[in-house]
Amino acid sequence: SAAAPAERKILYWRDPMDPTMISDKPGKSPMGMEMVPVYADQEPSETGVRVNPNFVQNFAVRTVEAKRGMIPSEIRTVGVLAYNQKGIVSINTKFEGWIERPQVNYIGEAVQRGQVLFEVYSPQLVTTQQEYLSAMEYLERLSASGAYPEAVEQARSLVDASRERLRYWDISEEQIRELAKSGKTTRTLQVHSPVSGVVIQKMDQALDGMRLSPGMNVYKVADLSTIWVEIDVFEYQVQHLRLGQMAHIEIDAFPGRHWQGRVIYMD
Repeated sequence: SAAAPAERKILYWRDPMDPTMISDKPGKSPMGMEMVPVYADQEPSETGVRVNPNFVQNFAVRTVEAKRGMIPSEIRTVGVLAYNQKGIVSINTKFEGWIERPQVNYIGEAVQRGQVLFEVYSPQLVTTQQEYLSAMEYLERLSASGAYPEAVEQARSLVDASRERLRYWDISEEQIRELAKSGKTTRTLQVHSPVSGVVIQKMDQALDGMRLSPGMNVYKVADLSTIWVEIDVFEYQVQHLRLGQMAHIEIDAFPGRHWQGRVIYMD
């Protein structure tokens, strides 16, 4: 005759709704449900977390070895285009005078390097030009008359000093050469833009006839070959930012175009 099946050993009873609720005897759980037995042949022999293979297959779960490393972080925010503070140039004079015939009259106007911005009349400048021409004439007379070398050298030093004074007032070498070639003083001096860019600040609405003092800013010109993007981030995002870090920039006005920048300052 066939052998009788062996009796299954019960380890404990558990709540069918809450597997953590177990008991060493049958009865009802606190939720009012009959406790179900857990047999010895049902108890997993391995330790750790067990996941149903069907769940793993249905949700495409993959397992990898845990390693220490950096978690990639992407910060998306809104920025404001701003002038590059390093590319802003102030246009001023180092002598007193009056503005005449301004050529740039409104904020936002584009200017090119070397373009005439305005002319300025300065009695000091006219006097310095006369001193320079007189020194050159005196040097030529001494050289032609065969004067002592010491006298000629002193006259040459006087010419150099007059030329240097013109340079200190930001008179260009080209303008000094033109003055020496013509031998005539000019009533006004043309002031040129040292950079290409746009005018972002002007001393007054109307410049013609205004009096200038040394160091007074007439224009501010911003070089737009490079610009800044000023952004705001949340405090918890600061830990992901570093100086020199690359940034990807998109502008709604130019769909499909992209620019690259670097983090150069954090405040």
